[in-house]
Amino acid sequence: MNKTLNLFTILCVCYGFFATSCNFRYEKTNSLLEQAENILDKHPNSTLHLLDSIIKEGKLSNDQHNKYLLLRVSAKHKTKQDISLDTIIFSVKKYYQNKKDDFNTFRSAYYSGLVLKERKQHKEAMESYMDAQQHGESITDENLKGLLQSAIGELYYIQLYPKEAIEQYKKARIHFLNSENYKNQIKTCNLIGSNYLLENNYDSCFAYFNQALLLAKTHNDSSEYVYINQNMGIAYKSMNDINNAKKVAKHAISYSPSSKERVMSYCNLANIFLSNNQNDSARIYTNMAINETREDNTEQRAIIYGLLANIEKIDGNHEKALEYKDLFINYLKDNFMNRNKQVVHDVQKKYDFEVIQNINNRLLIEKQWYLLATMTLVLIILIVVLILYKKNLKNKAELLDAEHKILHMKEMAKNFNHKEKSFRNVLIQHFDILKKAALLEGYLKEEDREKGSKLLKKFNEVVYGQENMDWNQLYKSMNEVQNGFFDKIQTKYPELDELEFRICCMSYAGLNNTEISIITKLKVNTIHTKKSSIRRKLGIKEYGSFFDFFNENCPEDTY
Repeated sequence: MNKTLNLFTILCVCYGFFATSCNFRYEKTNSLLEQAENILDKHPNSTLHLLDSIIKEGKLSNDQHNKYLLLRVSAKHKTKQDISLDTIIFSVKKYYQNKKDDFNTFRSAYYSGLVLKERKQHKEAMESYMDAQQHGESITDENLKGLLQSAIGELYYIQLYPKEAIEQYKKARIHFLNSENYKNQIKTCNLIGSNYLLENNYDSCFAYFNQALLLAKTHNDSSEYVYINQNMGIAYKSMNDINNAKKVAKHAISYSPSSKERVMSYCNLANIFLSNNQNDSARIYTNMAINETREDNTEQRAIIYGLLANIEKIDGNHEKALEYKDLFINYLKDNFMNRNKQVVHDVQKKYDFEVIQNINNRLLIEKQWYLLATMTLVLIILIVVLILYKKNLKNKAELLDAEHKILHMKEMAKNFNHKEKSFRNVLIQHFDILKKAALLEGYLKEEDREKGSKLLKKFNEVVYGQENMDWNQLYKSMNEVQNGFFDKIQTKYPELDELEFRICCMSYAGLNNTEISIITKLKVNTIHTKKSSIRRKLGIKEYGSFFDFFNENCPEDTY
């Protein structure tokens, strides 16, 4: 029994360790996801690296997996990567809708709209944005609300609905003001200005551009300052104000914080010179852009060589124009290939993650089945051991009972008096106590006593293996000894059944519970219970004497 309990304890400890390790991995993944979410807005690239480390873990719960997917699409969008193939966000949206999680439903619906927009499915994108708005009533994140309104505005802008776009951008601006997100305020003012430019509303256009410039200066945001100046240059160019267009374009170059912004400013200025037929100046700034840009930046290289091809074509240098055109096409193709590589890389990551997930899920299922089978086996062993243990206890109890009865039988045989004519002696003779006690004395050796089962078996064979006692003959003998006294009892108390009557007779004769149990083959506790029942039936007080009761209620002179 102790060994089984020790085995069970060990298995419980193993199970606890397994459960604890699973819980540790679960908590570790939760911590990584929380870190990724905290740095998402400021460091989206770092967020992607952190999410890649989570992929290596492979084993994510359903909730963790959906959170991971939502964060990944968010980070890719913020790093300006292509998210058009990230349609998995649709299932994420459905997952959070089913969970009635308004905040994450809002976010996943917003990003679902962005994915649909990238796929040129503008109608479906708008429906997803509207769906996000429905879940946005309980959202307190003003910046997120502003991003949604801005995305709706962008969709109108793409479809050339500037009035509707301006309305949405103005709503977005209010949200960004409430969230104190200055960068998004600058971008929104810039976008409002660009939409007014589409309507040729130059006053409103420059009013918002100037507001954006003021915010950029206040917060020392040189990147946004450059973009605003570039847009203002486009606005001046559309007004045929070439001088101011050149002025703001050159201004943008001086404020460009990195080579990327400077290259775009050079190209913007080259376009302005080209539109004013100043091809030499356009060529100078285009060459400056070539010197500034990196070889692996295929997108910017394609733009630059496209510009050079136009310049040479206008100058009549068709051979040189074709040469630049070929370079333009080659860089365009390389850029396309790079984008495809990124897409393939993302798809491969997704596939690898799903493979790891499937492998881990299979291993988890196998572990769970193994653990379940082990626990089931242990449970069966414990049940069997418990049954055997209870059986052993029962045998011990019966053995003690038998030993107790043997002692009483010996005592009864020892105290038997042949000359005395009493019901007790008649009963001992009829039950053959003397013979049975002698047989037990002869059969029971010390080794049998050590083997308790043999003792119990031998006792039952000797005491109860003989022919049943003839109670009718016994009653006759009893009545002869007691002048019909027992017939009087049976006649006066017909409510007693046969067993109850026998117990009454033996109790009257002075046999104790153990002696009665030997003769009736019942347990001592059963005899005690039966006596209590008889007392209630006859009205004998609790623990009252049967001898006194029957002598009082069945005196000899009544017959």
